Amino acid sequence: MAKEAGFPPNKVIIAVFLFALFYFVLYAWSSARDTIGNSLLGGLWVFALPDFISPMYFILPAVAFCIMFLLVDWVNGQFETKLALSPLFPAIFFFLSLAAFYIALFWYYSNFAQLAGQKEVVFDFAAQLRQSAFLLFMWGGVFGWVTRFAVEKINL
Repeated sequence: MAKEAGFPPNKVIIAVFLFALFYFVLYAWSSARDTIGNSLLGGLWVFALPDFISPMYFILPAVAFCIMFLLVDWVNGQFETKLALSPLFPAIFFFLSLAAFYIALFWYYSNFAQLAGQKEVVFDFAAQLRQSAFLLFMWGGVFGWVTRFAVEKINL
């Protein structure tokens, strides 16, 4: 008898619950940005999320969540290891995402600098990241990995 593909129904329920929970956490974290920024520890809040002001802000966390959730199986299958289930994997994803965003911003602002005849490229990376939907994409991916890890480790 062939082995069924996919997850058992109880693991699907766990994944859907965690998706809804993490999506709510991202939405609440984003909505509380001004309140957190005005608190005593607001200066330490480096990764305050942007407001949900565009459809992109609603869609990107879900897309990243799904991509990362499915990427874990693909990486483990292609490399025949359990590397994607180690905590190193979301850290690598997060830092490579930061590097990709920096490179995209650098090329964007260097194009403007070249067109304006400036020799120097200056931009505030942290401010651009806080205002971008890409930060939500990064956290959505990390939460997708956490969900995939939880689904793998929880036995019901």
